[in-house]
Amino acid sequence: MPDFTTITFRRGDIEYGLSLGLEEEQLSEGIIDFKIRAFRRGREPGQEFVVVSHITIEEDEEKGALLKIAIGDEDVFTLPLAEVFDEESVIGRALESVHATVFGGDLLIGCLVRSGCSATIGEIISCKNDTAAIPWFRRRAVAMGKCLRQHIPEILMKTMFRATRCVLQAGF
Repeated sequence: MPDFTTITFRRGDIEYGLSLGLEEEQLSEGIIDFKIRAFRRGREPGQEFVVVSHITIEEDEEKGALLKIAIGDEDVFTLPLAEVFDEESVIGRALESVHATVFGGDLLIGCLVRSGCSATIGEIISCKNDTAAIPWFRRRAVAMGKCLRQHIPEILMKTMFRATRCVLQAGF
């Protein structure tokens, strides 16, 4: 079970929120599974809408470390981690080129999901660079996971800043 860090805010009678967490059990096995949970709750019980994204790093015997992004039930990207050098990479440009409502049907949810994925990928790249001296795969994945866990507050701040910009730009 991931340890989530959550931030919420209200817009009228609707509460929006964003939770970030790292799956600790999988990390102990050398798999990074970073969860981004964007949600909207109405006043009445049962009026909750949730989009969960997973950004994972797993070992592939042929391709090495793979970065995978799943939003909801859809696998969106799979790339070798070695090909991801900065946030302006193929993944970053692709995420930013899609209107935010595609990621959840709601402008705020979509902006939270898109911004959360983008900020997390940026931190994954930083952690990958910070742990370059550690050999692949399991030891380095665990070190990267610890690095990500330490930077959850920064990921959360970047996500909220980018989501605000996304909303002000009407989802673009």
